[in-house]
Amino acid sequence: MTNNNGRWATIHYTSTLEDGTVLESTKSKNEPIEFAVGGDQILDDLDNLVAKMEVGETASVAIANAYGEHKPELVERIEASTMPGAYLMPVGESVLVDTENGMVRAKVIENQGNYVMIDANHPLAGKTVTFEVELVSLR
Repeated sequence: MTNNNGRWATIHYTSTLEDGTVLESTKSKNEPIEFAVGGDQILDDLDNLVAKMEVGETASVAIANAYGEHKPELVERIEASTMPGAYLMPVGESVLVDTENGMVRAKVIENQGNYVMIDANHPLAGKTVTFEVELVSLR
């Protein structure tokens, strides 16, 4: 069995959502990525896949919650009176919100004028992402 841990891998990958939406493709940009296999530089399931591959091989892995679980506690209602200009924020806009843990990027998911709903989860939280991987080289 192949074990590429500790070696430098160069891969092309295409990541897609379950509905087929392409998130990113290194192949379309002809910009492969390089990383140390087993070096905690990429998602664990992707790292484990590459660790078992041979150069020239193509394989895929579907990773549930690849960017974390969707956490309901990161969705919050904010009264417009506490956020100047809140009534002007369009749904889908990314905003910085000052929290007890510092500044956090969040997305406006609802705006009712007197309040806005924001979501500080990663945009891909709770989604399954499939990675189609080609191992280009090892060193």
